[in-house]
Amino acid sequence: MYLRVTDGTTTVNLVGGPFYRTKYVPTPPKPDSLEYSPGAQADGGEVASVTRPHVTETCELAVVQTTGDNLAGSLHQLETLLLGAWEYTNKKGGSRVYVEFAAEDDDDVYRSELLWGFVSPGVDTLSTWCAASAEVTVTWRRRFYWEGPETELSLSNSHGSGTGGVTVYNHYDSSNDNWVD
Repeated sequence: MYLRVTDGTTTVNLVGGPFYRTKYVPTPPKPDSLEYSPGAQADGGEVASVTRPHVTETCELAVVQTTGDNLAGSLHQLETLLLGAWEYTNKKGGSRVYVEFAAEDDDDVYRSELLWGFVSPGVDTLSTWCAASAEVTVTWRRRFYWEGPETELSLSNSHGSGTGGVTVYNHYDSSNDNWVD
């Protein structure tokens, strides 16, 4: 499994040292009530408008470090990313923060923008802090969709075809195309 939080500069891996994911299941968005209206369910029925609410999820983690200070530093790094997500969402400052996920190591990695999040310590955190370990629950709200790997499309016009781009002009005449197929 592949699970991490990143802003493109700082990355916190939630699977494998010092964070060990104990429970995380991606949650699908709740469907809109319009999808289940009688008219939409009938043959030829249409759904006029569908909206998806953002998704709130939790991820349970065990955090293991060599000292209590290192443990605090690791948690602080994760909390800083989650605060950065809130700051980007509400103030448009900083960078977007994403949760990235793949079910298996060889699967494509998908990402979803985080809107906010926080870390909650477990009930035994104070008793285990001296042993440089803690159980925490990370709660975050993300966009309702996952972005997958990008795929380059093949384009063509009279200047060529294929991937890598073709020349497109801002006017159209006998030797300049302002279109692509």
